[in-house]
Amino acid sequence: MLITLMFSVSIPAFAASEQEENWEISVLAQMGLLDKTEPASDVSKKTLSDGLTKLFGNEMYSNTYFAGQDLSKPLLCGQAAMILVDILGYTDQMKLSGMDTKDANAYMSMAVQLKIISGTKLKQYDVLTVEQYARIFYNAIAKTIPMQRTFNGYTGGYEALENTTLLSSCMNIKMVQGIVYGADAYSITGGGPEGEGYINIGGIVYTINDIKDRNEYIGKFVKAYIDDENNNVCAIVLFKNNEIVKFTDEDVNSASESKIEYYEGNRKKTAFSLLLMKSTL
Repeated sequence: MLITLMFSVSIPAFAASEQEENWEISVLAQMGLLDKTEPASDVSKKTLSDGLTKLFGNEMYSNTYFAGQDLSKPLLCGQAAMILVDILGYTDQMKLSGMDTKDANAYMSMAVQLKIISGTKLKQYDVLTVEQYARIFYNAIAKTIPMQRTFNGYTGGYEALENTTLLSSCMNIKMVQGIVYGADAYSITGGGPEGEGYINIGGIVYTINDIKDRNEYIGKFVKAYIDDENNNVCAIVLFKNNEIVKFTDEDVNSASESKIEYYEGNRKKTAFSLLLMKSTL
């Protein structure tokens, strides 16, 4: 009996860091939030200005932060940090903490605290590359919890908007991950999920009209960004180490819910961390 495990086998288990290189660029570009995709090229102020306009659906923030500026000029890390930290609502918190909100370096420090900037040695006057900018912008809009001003009688304060990001609140986008069971007229078990323009991720069917080459994701473990209003996939990226493993029942040495040991030729192999969903044919 031939066994085909149509799922992602990871050694070790998958994590966010195991996504494809520069995946933030791909995600932002697919959602229309990034106009340049060459990782090593420099970013201009226009890239952030256009990204804010797309994110918020109007030019208010772009006009606020870039009024009278030459948008063709390079975007410096300090300026990006100031704008993103302020948009997220942390400027007043910085003031309460005694930080100088006229100093870009203070915003750089706050951006590091919020993990908007991480794993780099960026300085205030560094010109951001597309790779650096995409990671910073993604961290700000998709991973950082915004702060909101609150009022209680005559006193005011601030509270974190738990389970909320700018991406979810402004564009109504949620993130899901899982195995792609089928797309359009094709699937792991035969027959598409619903027909042309649909994809099945983790057993749930979404529309996917704007994503090209979607059949290439079948049998792969992915992260997808869904417009929660119309159930449409806005962006999709692969995780590394996706693999389809084939062997016969005679090859299996032992098996459990999370681990399979099997033989390939004379060499024993171990596959573990069987993720989320699996199908055998």
